[in-house]
Amino acid sequence: MESNSLQPIVLSSMAERTKFPAPGFAGGLGDVRINGEKVDHRGQHVLERGDHVLVSMSGGGGYGPASARPRTFRPRDRLLGYAGRRG
Repeated sequence: MESNSLQPIVLSSMAERTKFPAPGFAGGLGDVRINGEKVDHRGQHVLERGDHVLVSMSGGGGYGPASARPRTFRPRDRLLGYAGRRG
């Protein structure tokens, strides 16, 4: 996200799973970054015009794009709700 506000704005974040990753094959830690710098994931931050905010959420239960799975798994994945009609 990029701030285009002419005035400073306040971002309040309450990101989860930044210390204890979600379960899953490749569960990872989430974080909040402003202009590429990691910031406190639970706090308020003043954004100036042009500042970039990146919120990374930890993943759980999934790994990679559904299209990378073997085609033979796709009907089962759809049946179990793991992928949509396109997956």
